[in-house]
Parts: sequence; structure tokens; C-alpha cells
Amino acid sequence: MGVTVTGRVELARGLAALTAALADGPPGLDVLAEAGASAAASFAPRRSGRLAGSFTAAVAAGRASFGSPLVYAGVQDGGWPAHGITGQRFMARAAAEVDARAGAVVDGAITRTIAQEGL
Repeated sequence: MGVTVTGRVELARGLAALTAALADGPPGLDVLAEAGASAAASFAPRRSGRLAGSFTAAVAAGRASFGSPLVYAGVQDGGWPAHGITGQRFMARAAAEVDARAGAVVDGAITRTIAQEGL
């Protein structure tokens, strides 16, 4: 009594395609990076609005990141006690918001990728 496996070639082909699709890291990182930039902008202090409008998102090497190129962004976020500047901690708040959504976003994106590959 033997076992016959059907669809082995198709399964191998689908798994190879899935591996290639996931090679650059999990899908959904662009969504998380944009969510982080948006959250940071919403939490940043708004004296002129320049800081809030400066946040950008990027995805590279399988990692999502967001931040501001403005030189004073770090001081506003972390503070500078020697100069009487209290940190606003808007980046930590934004990161916490992204972390809370990350699992669901990546899971959904991987599920969609699997479906697209016909697995």
C-alpha cells in the first residue's frame, strides 16, 4: 500500500515563488513605516508645524523606519535638560502605536501573499 502525492511540482513551484516574494523581508513594512511617520507627526509638538510636517517613512533591508531630518527633532523628542528642554517622547509613542499594529499588518500581508501565490 503506497501513498501518491499529487501536486508536488506545483507546491514546490508555489513555495519557491513565496520564498522569493518574502526574500526582502515581511510584506507590510511600507504600511508600518507610513503609520509610524503619521503617528509621530500627530504626537509632535506644533509650534510652527514644521516638525510635524517633516516625518518620512522608509523601508530598506527588511526593516521599516520613520523619522525627521530636522536637526532639532531629536532635542524635541529626547529633551536637553542642560538647556531646560523637556523631551516630548513623541517617537516612543509613535513606535508603541506601530508595535501594537505590526503583528496584524504583517500577518495580513503574508496571508495575501500566500493567496496570490495560490497556496
